[in-house]
Amino acid sequence: MAGIFERIKELLGGVPSELSEEEKAQQLAKSVAQRQINELIAREESYAGRPDLWEGEFLQTIEFSVEASEDEREDLEDGIVPWINLVGREVELERLIDPDSIALNYQKARIVFDYPLNNPTTREITTSDEGFTRRQLVEAIGRFYEEIYEEEEASATTKTLPKSDRRIMNRNQTDGIYGIWGHDLDDIAISGVEARRTRDGEIVLILGIES
Repeated sequence: MAGIFERIKELLGGVPSELSEEEKAQQLAKSVAQRQINELIAREESYAGRPDLWEGEFLQTIEFSVEASEDEREDLEDGIVPWINLVGREVELERLIDPDSIALNYQKARIVFDYPLNNPTTREITTSDEGFTRRQLVEAIGRFYEEIYEEEEASATTKTLPKSDRRIMNRNQTDGIYGIWGHDLDDIAISGVEARRTRDGEIVLILGIES
């Protein structure tokens, strides 16, 4: 046991020798948790400052808002939640404001998924109608996110830790094809999408993420 603690002390900067074994374990646990928090903050800052990989002509922003529940109204004077949760979206869609009018007047677009992914990916949506409603966009985004998380877990050697086994609530990074970090799917909410036209004429949708 002493040898293990000596090695951990080297990694984490040392633990006072006068502490009991239980106190050492508690302090080490706090140190590991703080290190994980610092790493998460660094990742969030890196994402916020990332270069724009999807340059193009700005077309429009489509916002997603839902009517607040009774409990939510206590904190929201206007009674509107400015995002929609992806998990449990069947219920959320019942509260979605202006769900069924055409919001995106294009028949094909590519959605960019880059958060919380180390390896971004895209998915294409098409329709034979004149465009997409907010309901259709939310359903597509939610379905694709579910597929991405499932593919990540299936391809990862380092699996997602159960919440009860984590030192902090945030999701651990896994090493699947997308390298998802920091957030479970039930952390992800969408406030809107920004539509752009690339040089080759493709319509891309950049997600506004709340987590």
